[in-house]
Amino acid sequence: MTDTGQEISTENLAQNKAVHPTKDRIGHYKHLIKERFPDAEKVIKKFGKNPLTPEGRKMRIHIAADKLRDELKSDNDPLTGLLNLQGYRKRQEQESIRAKTYQHPLSIASVDVNDLKETNDRLGHHAGDLLLQNIGKALRLASGETNVIARIGGDECRVLLPEKDLEAAKAWKEKALQIMDHMQISASIGVARVNGFDQHEIEESLREADAKMYEDKRKYKESKKPKKIKTKFLEPFRKISALLRRK
Repeated sequence: MTDTGQEISTENLAQNKAVHPTKDRIGHYKHLIKERFPDAEKVIKKFGKNPLTPEGRKMRIHIAADKLRDELKSDNDPLTGLLNLQGYRKRQEQESIRAKTYQHPLSIASVDVNDLKETNDRLGHHAGDLLLQNIGKALRLASGETNVIARIGGDECRVLLPEKDLEAAKAWKEKALQIMDHMQISASIGVARVNGFDQHEIEESLREADAKMYEDKRKYKESKKPKKIKTKFLEPFRKISALLRRK
């Protein structure tokens, strides 16, 4: 899409109807490619170098950017930036093969955001979106680079924990809950070790993690004060809203 809102496609480019990107936009696409692909230089050379014309070079960069946007769109949750279910399944397959090959431990965590419905009902969906984004940030802060974090849908997230046995997974859970408590947000988390790497064995471990998560959720609801939900995470939004009202 151009800065004026015009949609960029290879078809439009071929018909010379699209505005060609500026050098800044080309640089942005190259930056995205470098972030996404381990062999970034090869990708950029493949799509960003044309011996014919500068216009052809720009078109190739557009094609690379279109492919990259499609991949990011299909594998990532647009609200939180976490993986979506499709992206998670790809990474789960990769990590289960790696754990089986090298006989390394693998654990899984089921995460359910607390108070999302109440936040949406009482404070609006913008507040619910902010809550989900903050949960994503907390899960990232608690995780190393190897952890696979995904928003499966609604208020449910899932975390795959490579190289972690059950005790290490429990330690990760406590760290995540401490970070959330500091951010004044809350989630129920259940963890389980993956004891086998076939699909049905992974699903069995996920059911175990889900059961522990639901037990956490039950305890949270029993201990929660009636009609009391944490809203400190909304402070930045409230400050912005107050400034807008003054104007």
